[in-house]
Amino acid sequence: MTELTLKQRGLYAVHDTGAPSESDDYLTLVMLHGLAWHAGTFRHMLPFAKKYNARVILVNRRDYPESTPFSDEEMKTLRSAVEVTPEATETLRGFVKDRALDLYQLLETLIKVDNIPKKGGIALGAWSFGTQFTAALLAYGASFPVGDVDVVSYLKYVVNLDQPSHFLGYPPKEGCWNPLLDPTLPEGEGLKIFPRWVSGYFMHGEKPEDIAPRDFSSEILPTLDRMTPEDLQSALFVPPGLPGASDDVLFRAVMIHQLSGEVRKAVIFPASHDSAWSKVKLRHVWGDRSTWSEFWGAVCLEREIEAETKEGKFARHVEFVRLRGANHFSAWDQPERTLRVLLGGEPGDL
Repeated sequence: MTELTLKQRGLYAVHDTGAPSESDDYLTLVMLHGLAWHAGTFRHMLPFAKKYNARVILVNRRDYPESTPFSDEEMKTLRSAVEVTPEATETLRGFVKDRALDLYQLLETLIKVDNIPKKGGIALGAWSFGTQFTAALLAYGASFPVGDVDVVSYLKYVVNLDQPSHFLGYPPKEGCWNPLLDPTLPEGEGLKIFPRWVSGYFMHGEKPEDIAPRDFSSEILPTLDRMTPEDLQSALFVPPGLPGASDDVLFRAVMIHQLSGEVRKAVIFPASHDSAWSKVKLRHVWGDRSTWSEFWGAVCLEREIEAETKEGKFARHVEFVRLRGANHFSAWDQPERTLRVLLGGEPGDL
């Protein structure tokens, strides 16, 4: 299932590299995974943590190995959110806000139980599908009651790695294809195609009009094709993505109700300009050999911020980082370089 040693922290299971020896100012990266690929996807980064004076805590989300499954009642609520009604939209909004609260409470627990120092602070990261949860925390965090620990005072920045355009709420680029969004495929077929497709290397050009719309390069093997059966067992966990399971239903509900766009607006253009949550920096990292959606998402987000700020609108501080030559599985194929960027550094040529 996984080669990582996991311990329970609240509703989650985490793997913790521990603090770098003789350091009291290290940065702690808390990292969430995507759909079907769990925390083991990031294990190649772990040997480099101490080199960069960092502590890395990998998080398995709920329904993934050794974390707390969703209850029958929670799944009933989530499945009701797939209906096309205003009530279902509100149900989904409440479900996503509850997941943001779960994440808030995880950070609170890690600070208290695992003694994360405030001096170095926390970089909260997420990859792909997991970016929904970091975005929700930024959108709703200011509404959560502060307990023994003021979580936001520890939060140095949020870093989203390869956030697809559909999880930013932008319409797809015309002519572009994704097996999970193709209604002509038989039920479950898109999920079978998706892992290999998303792990390919796409030969985009420099400009948005030169985005490769569908096919990955035949000259570079997809990451999936280079993984051994043991590698797959250590990183892939399909059940939450199967039809009717938690990630599958959440994915479909978010698409139906277009909640990602609402959350994006709340994150990028927060209503309160002076709150501690609105001042948390967002670092948007994308690999330019990932699928069209990651390229397109970065383009749309940068354009929107530029247009709105020209009109005088307040926007959160967002840094854009282009990982040249990296695909969607940069944490597996280019682990040191990816970790360095997640920790706030520049990509370089590692």
